[in-house]
Amino acid sequence: MKIRIAVVREVDPDNKSEIIMEVIDADFSHILIIYEEGHRDMVFHATKKGVHKLELTEYLKDHIIVKEKTVELLKSRDYFLGYVKGSNGKEYGTEQLPGTEVEFLQKFGDNGETKMICSELVAEVLEDMAGIDIKGDNDFCNPKDVIDAI
Repeated sequence: MKIRIAVVREVDPDNKSEIIMEVIDADFSHILIIYEEGHRDMVFHATKKGVHKLELTEYLKDHIIVKEKTVELLKSRDYFLGYVKGSNGKEYGTEQLPGTEVEFLQKFGDNGETKMICSELVAEVLEDMAGIDIKGDNDFCNPKDVIDAI
C-alpha cells in the first residue's frame, strides 16, 4: 500500500502554528497522512482532539500542502487503518518544543504519554510500517524531522 506524507500550513495560521513554524524554521506546522479510499483521497491526521479522517478536498479548504512524499508501506492496508484509527491526538507539551521561550511553551500544557502529536503519529507509522527511522525518540520529532527523513 502506498501512502503520501504531506506537510501543510493553515491558510490563516493561528498562534501555535506560527510558533511551531518559527521553532522548526519551516513554512509548515503540521504533518499528515494521505491515502486512497475508493476513488477519494483521504486524510488521517492527529490533533489535540484525536485522530481525524476526512476527505482531502475538505481539509484543503483551510490548509495548503507545502511538500508531499510517497511512501510504500510494508504492512497491509488493514493493519495501517487499524493502527491509525486506534491512535489519539494531543497538544504539544513543553518538552516537545525546545528552543522557544518558556512562557510560550507553558501555554501548551503537559500532553502526557498516552496520545500522539501529528509528527509522532506519522513517525510511528513510518517506523512500524515502512522501516523508516525518523530520529531517536519519536515523541520529540517535529514535522520537519519527519519529512526530511523520507
